[in-house]
Amino acid sequence: MDKIITINLGGYAIKMEEDAYEALKPYIRQIEETFANTENGKEIINDIEARLAEMLMERTEGKVSATIEDVEFVKKAMGNPGEFKESQSEESPKQSSTPNDTVKKRLYRDTDNKVFGGVCSGISNYFDIDPTIIRLIWVGLLFFFGSGFLLYFILWVIVPEAVTTAQKLEMKGEAPTLDNIINRVKTEAGKVEQNLKAQNFGQRIGDIFGSLSPVFLTLFKGFAIFIGLFVLIILSGVLVALFTGGAGFISHYNNFSVINIPNFFNAGWEFLTFKILVGLFICIPLFNILTGLLKFAFNTQVNYKPIRQVLSWIWVATIPLLIYFVYTGVKNFKSYETVSTEKTENIASPLLIKSTFNEENYMFNGIDVRISSSNDSLVHITTTQSANGRNASQAREMAERNGAGYTISGNELILKTGDYFQKSGLFRRQKVEFLIEIPNGKSFSLDKSFQKTPGLGVTAEGSNVSYYYNDEDDANKALLFLNGALYCPSCPDSIPPRSSGLHNYSNFSQIEVEGMVDVEIRPGTTYSIQKSGPANVIKHMDIWQSGNVLSIDMDEDYFNLKTHPKVIITMPELIRLKLSGVADCKTGHFGGEELFVELNGASMAILDAEYSRIDLNMAGVCRVDLSGKSKSLNCEISGSSHLNAEKLTMEAARVNLSGVSEATLGLSKTITGGISGASKLFYTGNPTLQVTNNGVSEVKQIEK
Repeated sequence: MDKIITINLGGYAIKMEEDAYEALKPYIRQIEETFANTENGKEIINDIEARLAEMLMERTEGKVSATIEDVEFVKKAMGNPGEFKESQSEESPKQSSTPNDTVKKRLYRDTDNKVFGGVCSGISNYFDIDPTIIRLIWVGLLFFFGSGFLLYFILWVIVPEAVTTAQKLEMKGEAPTLDNIINRVKTEAGKVEQNLKAQNFGQRIGDIFGSLSPVFLTLFKGFAIFIGLFVLIILSGVLVALFTGGAGFISHYNNFSVINIPNFFNAGWEFLTFKILVGLFICIPLFNILTGLLKFAFNTQVNYKPIRQVLSWIWVATIPLLIYFVYTGVKNFKSYETVSTEKTENIASPLLIKSTFNEENYMFNGIDVRISSSNDSLVHITTTQSANGRNASQAREMAERNGAGYTISGNELILKTGDYFQKSGLFRRQKVEFLIEIPNGKSFSLDKSFQKTPGLGVTAEGSNVSYYYNDEDDANKALLFLNGALYCPSCPDSIPPRSSGLHNYSNFSQIEVEGMVDVEIRPGTTYSIQKSGPANVIKHMDIWQSGNVLSIDMDEDYFNLKTHPKVIITMPELIRLKLSGVADCKTGHFGGEELFVELNGASMAILDAEYSRIDLNMAGVCRVDLSGKSKSLNCEISGSSHLNAEKLTMEAARVNLSGVSEATLGLSKTITGGISGASKLFYTGNPTLQVTNNGVSEVKQIEK
């Protein structure tokens, strides 16, 4: 066995066989003799030795030591130092036999021409593009949610810096031969000399920033540590979630709730394997970023390259496996079937409806309870169960495994579902729907057990009835159907059909309307509300009071351009009116100190007002016709809205218009504000104008 020795070459520890060392030693001596007395000779020798060490390490990767064959290969690739010595006596150095040898470019950070970290200049060398263009592109990326900063930071951490002359040659695609290394060193030396002679203002500024660089570097490293810890926390959370059953976050309006990640497969091992593959697919890139951040922040010399290479092979292998498992999971949703059963029951009054649904709602928000009126004296219960499967037969089997049904105990109707999906954890888009048809005039109520299941939908004739759930403090919210319409005798916002239509509301002074509703507001000494319109339209309307605010709302699903319900409101005082959607409103003559009016969407209003101050805010394509009298009118109008206040007399008006909005003002002493875009302001009389206009906006006096 050949003797193995360790030498220090170019700052690297290299193991090689003794005969290989004996072959390399005269080559190193020849390099030292050739360049020792030349200009920049020390730098040339150091760079050549560093390149020799890099090439030997590349050749010996996976081997114990370098052999004589490795040394001969490196000597041949680098060239003969004697050729350069012979050329020194000539006017110009003799070129090697392949002076324009090129190699495949490698991406490095070019810190010789850096502004910050040399990323842009390194990319410009790799793609042979002017670095100014790359920097301009990066500045543009900063305006896309800061993506340019994040990408620059990641590349700064991951892309290595071109330190040695050989690396700088590789960055430009030049072969790291003796001639190229020598020329590179001389070029850099010339640049240094030129820079020393050119101490201009820019260099002095650079010196100032150079003195501050340790501070910035400390702050930057602190930020890198913070990012690294943050990524580490995310990585740990992902791993814990994937390997302990899994959890996912689902948004419900403005809140978040946690549910189990659904199992799309048939067997537990498939689901576990899928989670492991997803974990590897996500975590391996995060690991590479994390190790780069930590190496940068702590300046560690740990070599992560072998680990990264193995992980890269694993990551590539996960892709076809993930495709296979996704395909397998998708096949379980090929068919969707529904199974329905209908039964008729004679249940004593008053009917109490309960549920025994699981509190965790393992149906994934797939349980609905609908209540409507029946055409006879019996209770009709229809149970509908649905699910996916690989084929129609399996889908029906999965649907039946929902286990939906009910039991009757005296006057109690108890709804239930099975626990198959809860125990198995499978997800097949399972859904259960109960339709309960109750005779007209039969009293019924809803038990508070319905509140235990999150996301459970309970509706009666299309309206959400969660307000009517019984609880321990109020167990008398009985409901019944009269002529097919839902009625709550003890609730102030419910009226029986064919009654006077008056609601039990009082002490409100603010009105909010949303949706396709026509509202008429009449002044009076008492409070009253009356609905009018077809029964199948009125049932989509909700009216409720909160404090002194009366709200009128149409269901989001209701859309009928031909028929709008109408609400007639009588009230003593009006201080605020808000319209949105396509609501229309007309008021009688109201007065007071202040009136606040807000319109959005495509709403319209006809107002007769006599207030000391009127504040008007309009957006969208709204229209307001305003008449009466006011000391002060303040308007904020945008979009394509239109204000006609020609019949309003005021002392002062402040108007701000934007978009393509338009306003017409009646007699006023002063008009102030600003208009922009393509908006227009028309006025009557001869007020004092202090209005600024921009764009193609227009201010114009009209003859009355």
